[in-house]
Amino acid sequence: MEISNSVFVLKVYALLVAVLLAAEVHTQPQKFNTEIQQTSDDSSSELNLFKMALREAYNRELEFYETQEAQIMKQIAALENDRSHLRERKRSHIQCLVNVIACYRKK
Repeated sequence: MEISNSVFVLKVYALLVAVLLAAEVHTQPQKFNTEIQQTSDDSSSELNLFKMALREAYNRELEFYETQEAQIMKQIAALENDRSHLRERKRSHIQCLVNVIACYRKK
């Protein structure tokens, strides 16, 4: 249950970052948009710079979330491994109660 909550938190964080980036673009258009007076070459180069900056920010966030996802997957695998060991241990005690021969024979 806790792992699904952390995945949800990561998704909410990604959405929050996207909203904040969009808000920054809308509040400071001079930082991100080109001026109308500039030539088409200047505006296209600034637009390309903006796209590159946006792509870099996106790639950084993507890399962060991929590492977080990998860590969560490792934690899930470890928890599933622990769960199977506990289940096997519990099963072996029940077998000892039911069948003494099955419990004490050599494995």
